[in-house]
Amino acid sequence: EDGIAHIQAGITGRDLVSEMKRRGYTIGHEPDSLEFSTLGGWIATKASGMKRSRYGNIEDIVLDIRVIGSVGDLWNGEKNSTATVISPPERESRGTANLSSLFLGSEGC
Repeated sequence: EDGIAHIQAGITGRDLVSEMKRRGYTIGHEPDSLEFSTLGGWIATKASGMKRSRYGNIEDIVLDIRVIGSVGDLWNGEKNSTATVISPPERESRGTANLSSLFLGSEGC
C-alpha cells in the first residue's frame, strides 16, 4: 500500500524475490549469491548487487532496522539515528554512536 515492505532478516533472496514478484514489485537488489543468501546477510555485509547503479546498495534500500541485543535489549530506529553509549560498570555516558552504521556492515560482530 505505501511501497514499504517489512521483512524478517532470515528470508532468502530467492524467496524474497519470488514473493515480491508475486505482488508486482522488484527488490532492486541482486547480489551474486541471491539464491541462497539472506536479507540479514546482505545487511551484515553491506552487500552490493548488479543493479546498484540503478537502486543503490543494500544500505541505500533499507529504511530502518530492529535489533535485539544479547541481553534482550531492543534497538528500533531509523537509519542514521544515534544512541548514547554507556560504558559498564560505571554506567557513565561515553558519547553517542550512529547505531545503523554498526549494524549495516557489521559482518556478524
